Amino acid sequence: MATKENQKTNINIQIDNYLSNTTLLILTFVLSLVYFGFSRFSDGFYMHDEIANFNGMQNFWGNPMSILGANSKTGYKLFFVLPALGGYSVLQLFNSFLAGFTVFFSYKILQQLKSKYSLIIFFLLGIQPLWFMLSFRSYAEILVAFLLVLATFQHFNKKYVFAALILSYVAFTRQELHVLSGLYFIYLVAKKQWLPAVLTGTFTVINFIIGFVQTGDFLHVVNEIKTYSEQLKDAYPRQGFDHYFLMSSVIFGSLNVVLFFNYLGSLILQKIKPVWILLIPVLVVFLLNCAFNAQFMEFSIGNGGNLRYLLTISPFLAIIGVLSFDNLALLKPRWKIGLFLIPLIILIAVYQTYDHNFIKLNEEIRNWSSLIFALLTFGLILIPIPIKRLVLIISLLAIAVGFSIIDTRKIEPEEKTVKKAAKWFNDQVKISKNPQPGQQVLITENSRLAVSHTLFYFYAGKNEAEFKNRPVSLVKEATDTLKVGDLVVWDSHYGNRPKLRPGSQPYEFYENDPKFQKIQYYQSSDRRFTIVFFLKVKD
Repeated sequence: MATKENQKTNINIQIDNYLSNTTLLILTFVLSLVYFGFSRFSDGFYMHDEIANFNGMQNFWGNPMSILGANSKTGYKLFFVLPALGGYSVLQLFNSFLAGFTVFFSYKILQQLKSKYSLIIFFLLGIQPLWFMLSFRSYAEILVAFLLVLATFQHFNKKYVFAALILSYVAFTRQELHVLSGLYFIYLVAKKQWLPAVLTGTFTVINFIIGFVQTGDFLHVVNEIKTYSEQLKDAYPRQGFDHYFLMSSVIFGSLNVVLFFNYLGSLILQKIKPVWILLIPVLVVFLLNCAFNAQFMEFSIGNGGNLRYLLTISPFLAIIGVLSFDNLALLKPRWKIGLFLIPLIILIAVYQTYDHNFIKLNEEIRNWSSLIFALLTFGLILIPIPIKRLVLIISLLAIAVGFSIIDTRKIEPEEKTVKKAAKWFNDQVKISKNPQPGQQVLITENSRLAVSHTLFYFYAGKNEAEFKNRPVSLVKEATDTLKVGDLVVWDSHYGNRPKLRPGSQPYEFYENDPKFQKIQYYQSSDRRFTIVFFLKVKD
């Protein structure tokens, strides 16, 4: 690595030729198409949020203000409203290329830092386990990762105005990342870059103005965030401050974890300054999410320990892993790095050798793969072979790590059941338009729905704006407004979640209410999920 801070230290390194832009673009297109191809085999859902996000993007065209809100990830949905018009497969393709070009610009950053081993980023990031699994899915984290990498690329090009604007949009996409735009503001002020410093708040100010126009309250955004945080402070479990430490090998792969500490150790041993613009986001975002999950304190709202929240720093972690090879080439003798890696290996052996469900570890079932790959990475680092050969072997090992963790998602019994229910609803609407003798008309296209399960819209093939009477949320305040002929679509997953939606009600509430009549229900094959249609028959 030969940044300005340590150029004198590494002046003897001869920089290799880098890939031409054409070759780099071909590799990026191939990787993006691999992501999209994987989506054809992994046709289930990692979480239902990906469909909720897709629905939100489509709802924009009927109600642009629908993407505003404390937890709406406004910048994310606004970015995708055009691709979403093409349908879910088009959105998946767009997501795949966004993930692919994140790798592209990560390579470009390594080129700016004069790394000799930039190509390995296609392995350390391109097939990083969770990154690969979610590359095509509709989550804000992939977009945020892309924007953070793009902002960093602009920073190294000294295009601070663009870097500031991009970081401002990152904060517009995920509110908690105002901490990064705030830190960059301080950096720019210290560098006397006054215009870029001001621009770090561009989209925050725009958000405040929109809130003021909408409500007449200039602090509407702040007040809404406070209200939302108070409402949801206990809605999601806090997995513990150490949760992401324990799950780091699942998210990034133990190979990347070892290489990250290889980088830190080599910095200390060689007294080299780190590339702070890469290291600070990793530490800040990681520790911030740890704090969200802390059980010994209430720091904002819990996030349930969802692993995907750390995808925002996956590119930086991989870039740092590549730079660790540049540092390792200068470390003599190599065994010194063992002072930092041996304690890490012990921690992995003790705390990370368990099975998991991509949410948390299952300490009743052992899984030694993370330790095995960590030991292999450690052993290869210590062997005195040329760095180029080491990088080649590590690339092959990265493929093995990826395939040991990467998993496809198939349609679950719950989703199949919602699909049946949505088909029944569509069939009933068709019957109402041209009823045949003996067919009973239960509902029509004019029936207003109260729905809580986002997959119902997805399988019905409509977003909320496409219904003749816009559906309402499944809470008592909304269902009280329903008229005769309207429909409650209650389900056992989302129908009664009082911590998330205080006005939601249990099944018995509608079952025992004489104003409603149960007209159809479906139960999943595993008997863990039920969806029920209640028709309003009395005012």
